[in-house]
Amino acid sequence: YEGTGTLKKNDGTVIYKGDFAKGKYEGKGVLYTDDGKVVYEGEFKDGAKDGAGKSYSTKNGNLIYEGDCKNGQKDGNGKEYDESTGKLTYEGEFKNGKREGNGRLYNLTTEKVLYEGEFKNGKISGNGTTYDETTGEILYEGEYKNGKKEGSGRDYNPNTGQLIFEGEYKNGKKEGSGKTYS
Repeated sequence: YEGTGTLKKNDGTVIYKGDFAKGKYEGKGVLYTDDGKVVYEGEFKDGAKDGAGKSYSTKNGNLIYEGDCKNGQKDGNGKEYDESTGKLTYEGEFKNGKREGNGRLYNLTTEKVLYEGEFKNGKISGNGTTYDETTGEILYEGEYKNGKKEGSGRDYNPNTGQLIFEGEYKNGKKEGSGKTYS
């Protein structure tokens, strides 16, 4: 197929509406579930999600992702939303479908930033800051590896914001040199 059109199943159910090139989705289009719900709207290249787009839950139709895709996966800048509440859970960079680069995690209840910093292969890794989910005060700033404190960092009192420890961490625990403040 070439040009703009609608792809339907034998029973007449619409699967895709949009642009085609060489028989594949190409350009702007909308993908549908078997029961007619929009599952993705945005750009395609060579039959896959590629470029800016929005993905929706097949359960309730809520927006679950908005941003860039490449080869059918999240890639580039985007926002993830909780499937059941529709609230923002993450905004930042992706690579090959995983959180990669700089981003922010949000608390679903308070909608405050929980973590801001680097991600690697879908996990908190690199430099970042963790915040108290209620007060928004800084709890920790420093280095992480696979979601745990690792390397140099600083702990803060969640009630006062005062520095309480500065030093080294390994596998999430204080280790080696450091200074405790009172």
